[in-house]
Amino acid sequence: MIRALVLFAIAITLSLTGLTSQSASAVAPTRKSVRLGFVGMESPSTALPIEQPTEYRLVVNLNAARELGITIPDSILIRADQVIR
Repeated sequence: MIRALVLFAIAITLSLTGLTSQSASAVAPTRKSVRLGFVGMESPSTALPIEQPTEYRLVVNLNAARELGITIPDSILIRADQVIR
């Protein structure tokens, strides 16, 4: 059996086999894009801004950590947005 630490960008795949996932939140950009879409419809000549994500989600899979024999520090578990047990 090969044991490797993997950081996933999409949390959906994490629940299957991964240990951790850190990705940009999809909620805030979606809300912002809808708002900017209305601005673009009102005045099509307006340049739309390009922005970096400001919110990130951290998901930790404790099942995978247990299988790998890894102890995740409490400081990371406290910061995690979701912990899969």
